[in-house]
Amino acid sequence: MKLKKINNLFSFSETINHTLKQCMLEDKTIYCMGLGVLDPGGVFGSTVNLFKEKYLKDRFIEPPTSENGFTGVAIGMALNDLKIVISHQRVDFSLYSMDQVINSAAKWFYMFNGQKSVNITIRMVIGKGWGQGPTHSQSLHSLFAQIPGLKIVIPSGPKNVKGLLKASIDDPNPVIFLEHRWLYEMKEKVDLKKYSLPINKSKIITKGKDITIVTLSYLVFELEKIYHLLKNDFQIHIEVIDLVCASPNDYKIILNSAKKNNKILFIDIGHDRGSIMKDIFFKIFNSDIDIKKADLIAMPDSPVPTSRHIAKYFYPDSRIIIKKIFKMIGINKKFKLNQNYLNRNKDTPGDWFKGPF
Repeated sequence: MKLKKINNLFSFSETINHTLKQCMLEDKTIYCMGLGVLDPGGVFGSTVNLFKEKYLKDRFIEPPTSENGFTGVAIGMALNDLKIVISHQRVDFSLYSMDQVINSAAKWFYMFNGQKSVNITIRMVIGKGWGQGPTHSQSLHSLFAQIPGLKIVIPSGPKNVKGLLKASIDDPNPVIFLEHRWLYEMKEKVDLKKYSLPINKSKIITKGKDITIVTLSYLVFELEKIYHLLKNDFQIHIEVIDLVCASPNDYKIILNSAKKNNKILFIDIGHDRGSIMKDIFFKIFNSDIDIKKADLIAMPDSPVPTSRHIAKYFYPDSRIIIKKIFKMIGINKKFKLNQNYLNRNKDTPGDWFKGPF
């Protein structure tokens, strides 16, 4: 994939593609494996044409359809000093490989006293859309975060996917790298030079004095839009924090923001029960700071509906988020949202969204 430089704007998938190429040209021990990595669509465009590159063609492996089997092969390769990037076109398909990930990759460093580690980065596509229903739309970051030995990284746009992917590949231990399907065509200014971002550090996206909002993945983009609406139309200033990593968590930056604003709202892309946000919520409340109000917005504790007519009531949208902010701040105002905000009720982010193929 040749990147077309237009004001340094690159899509999420273009940036992943460029980063993989950059890392693999620099380090000949990196191999990429997964169903669809050689497909013309290239996992939402993220691996398209890379296997045609002169120095990369022998390092892209399209394995048989056996996630548990090829994950075991990847672990064996990693134990022989290779760095493996696995790609799953759905997080749901990765569940076949969980025995290898949980019982081997995550524990190896601890079981053998740090003498060997498993350097694998496991890319998984998460999130709603396109009528994918209960078995193809899940976001299982909170489930993975329960496993000691796994880092759970969740990029929120092209700008940070580049640095986070490089850092994940360089990390000597296993990293689950979760990419929301709605992000692939999102464009941002990206510096194409090699750089890493710390994978265990949250980031303040917008500064504000009225309420702290902690979110992740695609919702960071949504909250940036809401930030400008609230600031311009209602003089409400929200402080948005991108969680970045579901495990380990960067509690300090969240704690300091909550201490300043006294109100904190967590918004998750996963289900309410067992949400990683609840774990942070608990630790904030057990600190010595004074929190006046705190709340959580997450998906209901039921499988994702296939019907888009039902799904639009299933996912928290901009209207629900704004209403919650108003309630926590103590503002009783009616408001209308234009189509740019209301279209979040659909199961696609826009007409441009075509899926992976």
